[in-house]
Amino acid sequence: MEGDGSLESRLRYIEQGSQQLKQQMQVMKQLVTTEVDELRGVLKLQVEDMKNIIIQQDNLYTERIRRLEARVEQLAEFSLHLAQSKGLVGSLARDGQPPAGGAAFAAESPQLGAAGGRGGDLDAHIGNHAPLGPAHDSDDEGQEKAGHQAVLAKYQEKIRQVYRHYTETASRALHPVMTLHQFTKFTKDCGLCNSSQGGTVAVNAYLPPPELLWMNCLRRLPGRRQGKKKVVTGNFAHERVQEVTAELFPDVLVILAEEQYGRGRQDMDRGQVVELFLTRDVFPATDHKILQATTQRTMARDKRTTPRAASSINDYVDNEEVKDLLAEYKTRIANTFSMYISKSNAQYRRAGGGLPLQGFSDVVKDHGLLPLISKSDVREIFLNVIHTADVMRSAAGQAPQAQGKNPDALELDKKGFFMALRHLAEHVYGERAMAEKYQTPEARLKKLLSKMYLLAGH
Repeated sequence: MEGDGSLESRLRYIEQGSQQLKQQMQVMKQLVTTEVDELRGVLKLQVEDMKNIIIQQDNLYTERIRRLEARVEQLAEFSLHLAQSKGLVGSLARDGQPPAGGAAFAAESPQLGAAGGRGGDLDAHIGNHAPLGPAHDSDDEGQEKAGHQAVLAKYQEKIRQVYRHYTETASRALHPVMTLHQFTKFTKDCGLCNSSQGGTVAVNAYLPPPELLWMNCLRRLPGRRQGKKKVVTGNFAHERVQEVTAELFPDVLVILAEEQYGRGRQDMDRGQVVELFLTRDVFPATDHKILQATTQRTMARDKRTTPRAASSINDYVDNEEVKDLLAEYKTRIANTFSMYISKSNAQYRRAGGGLPLQGFSDVVKDHGLLPLISKSDVREIFLNVIHTADVMRSAAGQAPQAQGKNPDALELDKKGFFMALRHLAEHVYGERAMAEKYQTPEARLKKLLSKMYLLAGH
């Protein structure tokens, strides 16, 4: 009897152990299922993001090819018009008909040249090879230079605003510089070129394509250096990839003014021509565009942010769960900060102890965040963090870092880098499209750090 009781107790004990193991297996199965579902959801989002990026790039390249084909056709048409006006060919008829606008072009171009009117004589653009080299100086060269330099100095700040508007909105937003693409947009907005690509001016045979204006400006620029590269002229393949710096942009405006109203005019000196060009052709159009872009950025920011975005960064700073999350990733973040300082110092020949703008952009790019945020927003976050730190320095009686410095010379310290990560989390995952899924600051920051250090493999 005692043996039977002992056996029964042992069986009961084994049954209890088996039930406990079964419960533990169920819990483990639930955990694994939850983790797999979360990982599947994350991977699905990543795949969707990549699909959208590929589709956008494909559409972009298709549109570029279409525009290039239209531009090639337009340049061919313009060359035919020019050849006809110079009498280099006897007949440019196509299928028995003259090119569109060809007769009007040939009839009107001498009158335009004589009047110095809008569009100017085509000789002022590319004819007789005069604009393709340095302009011949008159006896009053010194006086004329002083006159137009005074005008450029008078409108210096507005010229800088125009340059910033057309360069900082470009893809190279970290280091704004004017390329052919931005120059084309500028000349379209001001009505200086012939364009069939949706500019503000209808197709007009009297106005040159923007490529020829760009080529003409580069070939007439003084023999200066753009950065460390000397201006290469005489070959359009090289000229297409040239850049116009902020220093050279006023000279470009002077050349465009003379193209628009004529060179060597008897009734107006160069300064008057430049001022007329700026006040009549440039500033009215660009002021409207700048105001429109500013309004659109404000509306986009209001549309992008959540109702609690005004205090969002304070919510990150005062949130204990955010602090715990940053403490968990503290070592990885600190290693990233140190590594990219060394990388920036070596790659960009620096000797700073902080993280520069280009280094911060490299962090965003290398950790897979750049498709989710634009370079201009990266620059804005960088400058915003430094501005906030300068406000705190000023309140403590210390000298601000950014005062009188170029953005490329500014640096983030480690505290600023941690703050920049909070801004990135709010900007990327605080948008209305993402805010419903990541409703709290800790959820947004956790998603950001997971993408940077887990999904990106860092």
